[in-house]
Amino acid sequence: MGNLIAANRSRRGFTLVELLVVMVIISILLGFILKAGMAAVRSAQVQATQALITKLEVALNDRLDALNQTRPDPASAHYYLAQVYNSGYYPNQNLPPTYGAMRGDLRAQTIAWYDYIKREMPDVFFVQNTTGPYPINFAANAWVGNSAYLGPLGNYVLPMGNAIYAPNGDVPAPPIMPLSGVSSATYNPAGSGIYGASYGAAAGIYKNLGYIPIGYDGVDNNGNGMIDDWSEGVNSSNQAIVMAHLSNHTHNTARAEMLYAILVEGRGPLGSVFNKDDFSSSEVADTDDDGLPEFVDAWGNPLQFFRWPLLYHSDIQRGQVIVQSNATSTTSSTNPGGTAWTLFPPYANPAEPASLFNAMQVREQDPLDVNQQLMAPAWWSSLYNNATPFSLPVTTPAAGEGGSVPALPFEYYFYRLSEPFPVASIKVPGVLWDRGTTYIGRRAFYSKFLILSGGLDGLPGVFIYSQADLNHYLSNGTMAWALIANENLALPFSASPVANGFVDFTGSGFYSQTTIPYNSSTFNDTTQPSSSDLLQAAQDDISNQTMAGGTGGGR
Repeated sequence: MGNLIAANRSRRGFTLVELLVVMVIISILLGFILKAGMAAVRSAQVQATQALITKLEVALNDRLDALNQTRPDPASAHYYLAQVYNSGYYPNQNLPPTYGAMRGDLRAQTIAWYDYIKREMPDVFFVQNTTGPYPINFAANAWVGNSAYLGPLGNYVLPMGNAIYAPNGDVPAPPIMPLSGVSSATYNPAGSGIYGASYGAAAGIYKNLGYIPIGYDGVDNNGNGMIDDWSEGVNSSNQAIVMAHLSNHTHNTARAEMLYAILVEGRGPLGSVFNKDDFSSSEVADTDDDGLPEFVDAWGNPLQFFRWPLLYHSDIQRGQVIVQSNATSTTSSTNPGGTAWTLFPPYANPAEPASLFNAMQVREQDPLDVNQQLMAPAWWSSLYNNATPFSLPVTTPAAGEGGSVPALPFEYYFYRLSEPFPVASIKVPGVLWDRGTTYIGRRAFYSKFLILSGGLDGLPGVFIYSQADLNHYLSNGTMAWALIANENLALPFSASPVANGFVDFTGSGFYSQTTIPYNSSTFNDTTQPSSSDLLQAAQDDISNQTMAGGTGGGR
C-alpha cells in the first residue's frame, strides 16, 4: 500500500500555482519577443521611409541643379517690381518711368529666377472649380495688368506680366503696368504656364486626373488662346471621371501628389526623372481616390513636400526654434498642461553660440539672391521706395516692418522677407540679422526643400490647413494667399492667432485676424492642432533634413 501511494504521488500534475508561474514566465517571454518584433517592424518602416525620401531628394537636387543652370529672361513685371521709385527723383507718377525710376536689372533677374523656380517646381495645389477652364490653382495670386489684353485669366499667365505690351516702353500707372526701362515686350498671351505652374509641370496632374492627351501636351490645339485648358482635356468621354476625381481630392494629399506629378509625370523641357515602375505599391498610392498617385511613407500616409520651407527648423536650416523654457518673454506662453515654452528667434541651433543675442548675429544667405538684392534698403524700404504706382490690397509681413510697396507683392507671390517675431523685447538695434537700427525685421532666409513624413503617429509636426480651412478660404478667394503666407513656410507652430495655439501673431502685421480668421464671428475652426501638439507630433517625423548624411544645397 505504501508503495502504491508513493507511486500515485510521483505521477501527480502541476499545481495551480506552478501553472500560473509558468504562464507568467511564458507571457513575459512573449512580451519580450513581441516588443522586439514590433521594434524590428518599426525600424524597417523607418528605414523604408528614409530610403524613399533619399531617393526623392536626389531627384529633386538634380531638378534644381538643372533649373539653376538656366537663366530666365526677366519679363516686364520683374523689371517693374525691381525698380526703385523715389519721390525725390520721380515726383510725378504721370511721367514715364524712365524719367525717374532707378533701374534694378540685377534685382529683376533675381525676381525672374524666383518666378521660374516656382512655376517649374510647384509644391502644392488646390481645386478651385470643377468646370474649367483651369480647375487647378498651384498657389498663384493674380498679377495685375494683363487683363486689358487677355481678360481675367491674363493676370494668372506666367511669367508674371509677360503679356503687357507697350510699343515705346512707357505706359501710365495701373492697370497697365509700365515696362520700366525696357524698350518693348513680346506679346505672348499664352505664356509658359498659368495659375502658378508651367504647362509642363501641371501636365502630370492633368494626365492623372483623366484628361485626354491633347489636354496636357503644352499646345493650344483648338486655337482659343489657352493651352491645356478644360475644353482640350475634357469631353463627354471623360468628363464624369475628371469631375469625380476633382470632387474626391483632399488637401492633405496635394503635396505628395504634386511631387509625384513633377518627378514621374513631368512634361516639357525638363521631362520626368522617374518611371512609375521605379516605385513599389508600398511607396505610391491614391489614398483619396482622386486619380492622383501620391508618394506615401511606410505607414501609408502621404509625404509632405515644401519648396521653400522658410520657418522649418533643422541642422540644415535655422527656421524657427520652439524650446521648453522657464524664461519670461513676449513670445512665451503656457499650454493647457502648464508647460512653459519659448519661441526663440530663428538663429539658435546646435552649431551656433548658446547666447541668444550672440546667436542672432548670424546672417543667412539666400541661394537665389547672392547679392542681397531683396535686402537692399533703397528697394526694401518704404522710406526710399515711396513713389511706385503699384498697389496691393493685402497686408504682408514687410508692411509691419516698413517694407516698400514692391516688397509687398514679392511676398504676395513668393514668400516673406522679414523676421516672423520682431517683437519689442528682441528688437535690439545692431544685434538682429541686418545689424541695423531702422529695418530690424528684414532678413534673407536660407532654406532647403523639405520632404517630410509624419512618422509612426502619422502627424507631421508642421502646420497644414484642415479641409475646413480650405473650404473657407476657397469661398472668399484667398486660398493661394493663405498657403503662401502660412502653410508653405512649413510652420512648426500653429498659425492661429488665438484659437488653440499659444502664439499671438496679431501684432505682427502678418498673422492677423484679417488673414487668419479662426475666431471671427463667421468662421471658427477648432480642428487645427496647437503649437504644443505640433511640437509633440514632430518627435517622430522623418525628413530629408533630419536624416544623417542628408545632402546640402539651397533652393
